[in-house]
Amino acid sequence: MASQTLQSENNIDQIRELIFGPTMRDYERRFEALQKQIQALEANFEAKFDKLQKALADQSVDSEKGLAKLEKRLLDFQKESRDALASLKADLLEKINLLQNDKTDRLQLANFLSEVALRLKGNDILQELAEQVDAEK
Repeated sequence: MASQTLQSENNIDQIRELIFGPTMRDYERRFEALQKQIQALEANFEAKFDKLQKALADQSVDSEKGLAKLEKRLLDFQKESRDALASLKADLLEKINLLQNDKTDRLQLANFLSEVALRLKGNDILQELAEQVDAEK
């Protein structure tokens, strides 16, 4: 009976091969072709993904370098601005001090001009002023 079962299984396999054999071989061929296409697509995808990762890493490094350069330039500019401002302040204070030291006091100038005016008018004015001052006392 075991041989009969084995023979009937072989018969079923032969019938199956006759009916489905060419179709199954076609499906297997298509399946293998699809597997090869999928593998090729996966390899292509991985290559492009790796390339994009490298480009992104390079861009990140370049961005960081550029940012570091900009930060350094900004710090240099701030230092130069502070130095220039300090220099301008020092110059301004120096000029203010010179003006204060060199300028004539208004009261002194007024007294000087009054004296010049009185001298130009002559002694009569001086006497009149002296008399007025004495009269007010």
